[in-house]
Amino acid sequence: MKKLLAAIVLLSVFATLAGCGGSGTDETTPPPTTREEPAAITYDATTKLSPTGHAGLTAALAPADGSGKRTITLSAIKIPVKAGETEYTGLTASDFGLWIDGKEYVITVEPFSSTVASKADIAFAIDATGSMSGQIRNVQDSIIAFADYLTTAGLDVKFAGVDFYDRIGYTGYDIAAKDIDVASKIKGINLDVSVEDFKTWVDGLYATSGGDGPEVSVDAIYELNSRVKWRAGAQRIIIAFTDVTSHQRDDGTDYALWTGAETINACLGKTVVHTASPAGTIGKPSSTALGKSFIGNDGKRYSGALATSTDDYDISEIAKATGGLDLYMTYGTKFDLSSLSIKSTIASGYRITFTDPGGALTRARLVFYVSGSPVSDIILADS
Repeated sequence: MKKLLAAIVLLSVFATLAGCGGSGTDETTPPPTTREEPAAITYDATTKLSPTGHAGLTAALAPADGSGKRTITLSAIKIPVKAGETEYTGLTASDFGLWIDGKEYVITVEPFSSTVASKADIAFAIDATGSMSGQIRNVQDSIIAFADYLTTAGLDVKFAGVDFYDRIGYTGYDIAAKDIDVASKIKGINLDVSVEDFKTWVDGLYATSGGDGPEVSVDAIYELNSRVKWRAGAQRIIIAFTDVTSHQRDDGTDYALWTGAETINACLGKTVVHTASPAGTIGKPSSTALGKSFIGNDGKRYSGALATSTDDYDISEIAKATGGLDLYMTYGTKFDLSSLSIKSTIASGYRITFTDPGGALTRARLVFYVSGSPVSDIILADS
């Protein structure tokens, strides 16, 4: 009997060693059930939705760790991108495909939980012009309460923000001379300020100036996206508050540096933008594309078309394109940011890991499948 038990133990040890050895699937080679890399998934130029109604994914690629593993932080997937749609939950490795240089890699997919860390970087773009005088206090209180809400929940969250007017920052800058000291105007640009210091900055804002109607919320979103030192592997979120349309470059003024389309392209696949504003902030329709319609900041459908670079711009289009929410903000009412799905998005995203192939990763493509069909994707790279 003892000999039999010893034999069983030895067989178990050999089986374990064999399972840990080189005969298993190597994560740097295609798995046994290799699929062909799907063709490029096309997205509508204005809605950024694929023909199946699915939006591009939002994810961040972290550097390799000491064990040679690389991590992709994937935001929760809610498709199509508007409030009230169903979130895909319980996703596993079989719902994704990762291709590097045309070769599929083995991945592990873990939902965020108490044991799988999640982190998010949140930057606020705040319209602090004179027309916001009746609402600025409510916006400030909402942001401060939201910061407390997220940190109390024990989430790894960092904050940044910028106030904007007809320029970014009250003191402005000279666009004609390209004298644009935007970096100095972004609070927490390195994501190194404490929550208390950030709240103090928010609390000290006040409504003033502004000039004409539109402001530069498009520029504020673009500059936050490109200048904040986002942490590797963190979900990137921008929340923009305004009560009017935005200037954009070539709209007949010299206020803005960027267009709405450029801002969408800069954020797409990297940063989710949520916008909050009252009704009446709809950009002028393009005279060359009348007859179409789109959803405005108050949730109503408007006749006309998306603004061109010669028009002022409705920033809800940025939210719609990047997977964010277009939220209605009522004047004189505290805006409850905790009602956003951001907490659940941070807490219900996914950590995807794979073995680092070595060297600079110039192109990795993550594809999301629904019922076996590729419907969304994102291109990730080290540069």
